[in-house]
Amino acid sequence: MNKVEFVWYDSFTKEKRKSDQPFIEMYSSIYNWGIAHARLGCYSDLSGDGIKQASNNFQKGAWIFEHLGTMLSQLPAGENSSDFSKESLSMNSNLCLAQAQYLFYKKASDAGMKPMMLAKICA
Repeated sequence: MNKVEFVWYDSFTKEKRKSDQPFIEMYSSIYNWGIAHARLGCYSDLSGDGIKQASNNFQKGAWIFEHLGTMLSQLPAGENSSDFSKESLSMNSNLCLAQAQYLFYKKASDAGMKPMMLAKICA
């Protein structure tokens, strides 16, 4: 019987990982979905409602990485990579949230809010 083999390239180590476990394909697809939202946020046109859309994409990316972190216990032993570590997923989630928060600050700053209000947004 032929086995289906799933391939994953770790984004930090560039190591090629192979597995016959469908969980790896599921995790990598969800991970890539989070990366896609983060990239959409990065490359959004910030004019008009673009800041809101970019911030929304960063928030979605953060949620996806956070959700993947809660699913780590389902990953078969020995099938982990640095992309799927609790630390890596937490870092990606926090980075997306920081980008979304910056965009909130940028929108307030562009609207001419007073420095005291901008300082509260940063806190």
